Amino acid sequence: MATVESLTITLPAEIYRHLRERARETGKPPEQLTVEILEQVLILAIQPAARPAAEVLASLGRVSTLSPRLQGRIIPGVTLEEVQEALARAGGKPLSEIVIEQRGHQK
Repeated sequence: MATVESLTITLPAEIYRHLRERARETGKPPEQLTVEILEQVLILAIQPAARPAAEVLASLGRVSTLSPRLQGRIIPGVTLEEVQEALARAGGKPLSEIVIEQRGHQK
């Protein structure tokens, strides 16, 4: 069984209010959310600076591998510039505008 240590911290009212709001949004108690945030910050703090961002994100559980279906859609040898050009030619609204519109309809 893991040893559990206790720590009492005093937060400014504004920070605590943000913590409570975020905890409510995630459905977690503020204490649990605080532990998760501290774990993430400490993991990032001990990472060597040269470690690739993808590895750091993966260690935090923020990145997952692509499904076989999505892996099958990758076109080898396509450059970022080619993708950007294809998207520019596609026309239509930018994705950011579509997301903003959809958020407006959810209220």
